[in-house]
Amino acid sequence: MNTKEIRTAQVATFGAIHEPMDRNSVDVFRLECKQYLEQTFENFLENPSASNWSTHIHAMMWHQYWMQKAVYEVVEE
Repeated sequence: MNTKEIRTAQVATFGAIHEPMDRNSVDVFRLECKQYLEQTFENFLENPSASNWSTHIHAMMWHQYWMQKAVYEVVEE
């Protein structure tokens, strides 16, 4: 999957980066992406193959998306 396809999938699934989501959801996705990013990096270090590199690039793109995703606070009345 190339970078354009990844961005298209991100926007189609979760909206553009500037379209806010609630903070709790974004925080969960950020944590999951961080764990995924760490795992793909470890896999690449163990076996520096083209496949593991591509998977790591994929993880970096998702990590970047969630780190930049706009959030809004839920206000309880």
